[in-house]
Amino acid sequence: MIYAKIDKQGNVLEFPYNFVSEEIPDNAVEVDTTTNLSNMSWDTVQEFDEVVLENGTYIMTFTTRDRYSNSGGKVKKAEKLKGIKELKLSKMNQNDRELFQKIDQLDKNYSAVEVKTWSQQKSEADLYMSDNTATPPLLTGIAASRGITLDLLCTKVVEKSWIRDNAIGSILGKYRKNNDLLNSIDLEDDTTWNNIDLVEKF
Repeated sequence: MIYAKIDKQGNVLEFPYNFVSEEIPDNAVEVDTTTNLSNMSWDTVQEFDEVVLENGTYIMTFTTRDRYSNSGGKVKKAEKLKGIKELKLSKMNQNDRELFQKIDQLDKNYSAVEVKTWSQQKSEADLYMSDNTATPPLLTGIAASRGITLDLLCTKVVEKSWIRDNAIGSILGKYRKNNDLLNSIDLEDDTTWNNIDLVEKF
């Protein structure tokens, strides 16, 4: 939490207010730092302006400016091109990293052996569900060791497989959507650069 120091009339004297005591002093008020934040485009920046009192709440206000313009407002094209180049590369690397991190997180719910045998378990379960006279070797052994019926095990495998595949599909879909957006950014065509703002976090 961020605080401001106020006087008896409620005027802000100091922000941020870094007090030493563990207890919050009487002249300290919590400041809302998020309400006035807007979704920024890649080529703009928000800077702290002041703390204002609105309906009994102290709120930070911000000034938005072009990240690549000079004090006269003229856009520095070379800097803007360099900025989009670096950001595009960074987002592509981040998109790849997040894909593998999300898949790894998903697979942490299962043992390494289970992950390695997913496709075999699924194909054996599908085979047995379509022909219950089949004897799938892996699932037969698992069912016998667990003391459950092959029917029940196959049903569990199919359900788990659907849940996992659905989760992976969602992750892959977002990854590919981001990839498409990033690949649509043509560094020679500045009308495509704002596509980078549409890239989503996983």
